[in-house]
Amino acid sequence: MLFKLTTLSALVVAAAAQVTLTPSANAGLCLTATANSDGAAVDIETCAGRPEQVWQFDKNAGNNGGPVSTFDGSKCLDVTNGDDENGTLVQVWDCVPGN
Repeated sequence: MLFKLTTLSALVVAAAAQVTLTPSANAGLCLTATANSDGAAVDIETCAGRPEQVWQFDKNAGNNGGPVSTFDGSKCLDVTNGDDENGTLVQVWDCVPGN
């Protein structure tokens, strides 16, 4: 399932900066990693509280950005091929310090 996102919202679900990411037009949908493996697609699916729908922002990065991870921090949200063009698909990949 492929959706074009214009805005994502974060709903805090725990004090440890864990959130679900939802399109602003439909809070019943969540950003979902399709697998816990490098290159796995990230889809928008019905929110069900599954681990692959929980994302964590690096609280040590402050306002400087930083990784957005899932699967207990083992996989990070990654832009496919490092492409920064609008409409580029995202995937999950091993979290790499400084990346």
